[in-house]
Amino acid sequence: MAAARNATGPWANFSALLDGVVAGTIPSETVRNVFQDTQDNRQFVRALKILGSSALSVSPRMAVYDLARVERLFPDPDAFFRNPISEANKLVVLKQIAVQQRTRNDQALADGIDDPTLQSEVIRKNFEIDRLLSLLEGVDASGGGVNNDLQNQILQDIMSKRG
Repeated sequence: MAAARNATGPWANFSALLDGVVAGTIPSETVRNVFQDTQDNRQFVRALKILGSSALSVSPRMAVYDLARVERLFPDPDAFFRNPISEANKLVVLKQIAVQQRTRNDQALADGIDDPTLQSEVIRKNFEIDRLLSLLEGVDASGGGVNNDLQNQILQDIMSKRG
């Protein structure tokens, strides 16, 4: 969660820009290390997106369109105008979805899948989901994000200010 919060939003993008422009031109090791945490967090989120996309992809061939849709579920460290808290909360929902899919797959395997190809695909998908869940170990999927009542209240506040 902290990596997603620290890797996204305007400040993270500004920090990455400064790292590329300022820290790259100044020989001081101290200045170079100032932005390292932001860059590390951005790389972690990018890796999470790449490794996790295959776990949630519906198409076994991982079609470009399918992967693009799945990637929207992940925090985006390259988008400038994003709320870091909202981006981090995507991980909560992502973990909940992965756990639900794993449970569904386990139930299908327990009930018995007659087609060996399909059974092999479900086992492979579980392996990928387990990999994603291991990357999301620190995410509390039991309600660490913004709850529905708060989301509705925020939406009502925004709508009341519009009109």
